[in-house]
Amino acid sequence: MIEPCKACFIAQISNCQEQVVLDLGLAVDLDVKWQLTTRLGNIFTGTATVDSSEILTIPADPAELPESLFTPYGGTYKLELFDAEDDSIIHYVIDDVDYDCIQFTVAAGTLVNSTIPSPNRVVSSASSSGNNYLIID
Repeated sequence: MIEPCKACFIAQISNCQEQVVLDLGLAVDLDVKWQLTTRLGNIFTGTATVDSSEILTIPADPAELPESLFTPYGGTYKLELFDAEDDSIIHYVIDDVDYDCIQFTVAAGTLVNSTIPSPNRVVSSASSSGNNYLIID
């Protein structure tokens, strides 16, 4: 079994986004609770459903978050995902490391990826011990 890293996966998204797009290979139609924490400790929560392309968009409706929340001046954002059915945290195995959250910053330009993780990763999912896991090669 892969041991937990006890740290968040680190990512960066492009500027001018009102939503975070996650290409994590999660099960289609999985209902997810999400919690977004800003560097100032403000916490935003909501729910979303993985679409038919295995994409999860946080928030599902941009009106769920304050306008222009994601800026290069916002510092580090922390995103945690939970299975909406049993509130268990959703884990991510990326390059053989188990993560249970994503920390991201916003780039000043638009030349970085708009999807976490970057679209060039090969994604497959697996489960172990009743937990949700994501394997990214």
